[in-house]
Amino acid sequence: MSEQRIYNLILDPEFKRLDTLLSSEEKAILGADLIKNGSRPLLVWRKILLSGYSEYEIYHARKIPFTLKEVDIASRPEAVAHMCQIHLASHQGTIEQLRYRVGKFYEAMKLIMIEKYRHQNQYTPDDMKWHQKGFGTKNIAADLLGDKVKITPGTVSKYGMYSIAIDKIAAKCPEIADDILRAVFHLSQNDTIGLSKMSAPEIQVIRDHIVNNRDNRLLQPSLMRTQEREKKKAKLLAEERKITPAIKLRPKYDPDADLSSLTLTIPMWISSINRAIEITDFSNASTSALWKLEQTLFNLTESIEKIRKRIEERYHE
Repeated sequence: MSEQRIYNLILDPEFKRLDTLLSSEEKAILGADLIKNGSRPLLVWRKILLSGYSEYEIYHARKIPFTLKEVDIASRPEAVAHMCQIHLASHQGTIEQLRYRVGKFYEAMKLIMIEKYRHQNQYTPDDMKWHQKGFGTKNIAADLLGDKVKITPGTVSKYGMYSIAIDKIAAKCPEIADDILRAVFHLSQNDTIGLSKMSAPEIQVIRDHIVNNRDNRLLQPSLMRTQEREKKKAKLLAEERKITPAIKLRPKYDPDADLSSLTLTIPMWISSINRAIEITDFSNASTSALWKLEQTLFNLTESIEKIRKRIEERYHE
């Protein structure tokens, strides 16, 4: 155990997602408890914070000295597997976090087994082979987790795909991955995997739609298949245009095209504005950020008035 002081540690997004994610209210309760009962040791590996991310934030915000407990682990996959077992044993967190931790344990175990038994061929003794029938990594993972969570090998493998999907979403939109794990909004495993295949802007729009409208139909397989067909159709059309003589590429004039495009875009603006209103702490926002936003809103208001005036003129022609 180290001496008690305020340490600066490496904050790792992967280990933070494995940790128990707290809401603002829960952090306030935790802060009061830490002030009353004193700090708790934080688990670290090679100066990387493994768990206690909320505590670490509170210690730094309130200048509370704390101690460190260093773990002796050889590799990152082993560190991930170790933390998954610790968190699963505590039975804290949402069902989404349970799935994620089980999946991360399974994916880490695959890397550990590959590293441990990397040199295998026809001359490797049978008792040295790990990938035997009925004894694959998912079976090993399920067995190792048996005293912490009862789970079948098939479910372990399924949760592995779920954890990969969460990490993909986190790479594009970290806050949304945290929202899913904290169950701010609920998605099935299949919907989460489907969401992970989308671009960052698409993920943000769908998240806002689900939260604001309590509706996740945008993620239904039939709609996603339709979206995929439309993408393929657009790609084929683009390829056809490349080999079509220029005279045939001249599009038919559509007087409504720009207006239709604007009509489809504005709901995204509205959703983003409403989201900012709901989650932003305006009292703590910088004056510079508020001023820039205000100027942009003035410009937007002017443009809105101009186009509304044109519409009114058209109505009264």
